[in-house]
Amino acid sequence: MLLFGVVRARMIGVYVGNGDYAELKRWAQFLYKFSVMMLMPVAGVALVYGDIVLQLVSSGRYASYQRVFAALIFWLALRLHRSILGVVYNAIELMHIWAQASLISLLVLPVIFFFGYQQLGIWFVVVALFGNEIIVNLIAVIRMRRLGFAWPVGEMWVLKMLASLALACLAAASLHATTPLGAAVGAAVLGAIYLMLVFLLRVVDDGDLLLINRSVGKRLFNIAA
Repeated sequence: MLLFGVVRARMIGVYVGNGDYAELKRWAQFLYKFSVMMLMPVAGVALVYGDIVLQLVSSGRYASYQRVFAALIFWLALRLHRSILGVVYNAIELMHIWAQASLISLLVLPVIFFFGYQQLGIWFVVVALFGNEIIVNLIAVIRMRRLGFAWPVGEMWVLKMLASLALACLAAASLHATTPLGAAVGAAVLGAIYLMLVFLLRVVDDGDLLLINRSVGKRLFNIAA
C-alpha cells in the first residue's frame, strides 16, 4: 500500500497524458510484483511461526488458527491484484464492467453457505474471501483481454517467487523454533534466504529496475532506458 500511494498517481497520469496503455500496464504489473514480493515473507512467517505469533498477540486464545492466519495473508495477494486492477479499470474507463464483476462475485457467498457452511466452520470465511477475489479477478482479466487490453498474469515470476518461499520456509522450519526469540531468528533466516533466491532466480528483471529508477527519480541501477 505504501508503493500504491507513490505509484498510483503516476500510473493514472501517464495514461491520461498520452493514452499509452502499455505504459499503464507496465506500472501496474511492476507495482503488483513488488507488493507480492514483500508480502510473501510475511506469509512464510505465518506458515512456519504463526502459532507463536498468534500466541503473543492474542494471549493464547487464537494460537490454534495458524493455518487460517497464513491463508488470509495469502489471500491478500489476490486482494492486492484486485486493488491494482481496479485502478487500471478506472483509468481505461471500464468501471461498468468492474461493477458487474463485483456483483457477480457476491453470488459465491450463498453458494458456499448452502453447500458447505456446516462442514467448513471457520474456514467458511477463508473460502468465501478467496472465492470472491478469484471470481472478480478472473472476470476482470477475461473481459479486458476480450476488449484488446492485454493483461499478463505473470505465471513465471509467481512460480519463482513461490519456489523461493517454499525453500525459505523449509530452511526456517528446520530450526524447530518454539520461543519468540527463536521465531524471530527463524524469520530473519527465512527472509534472507527468500530474498537471495528471488535475486538468483531474477524475479526482478531489468524492466522492473528501470521503473524503480524512474519512480525515485534517481539512477539507482545502471539500466539503459
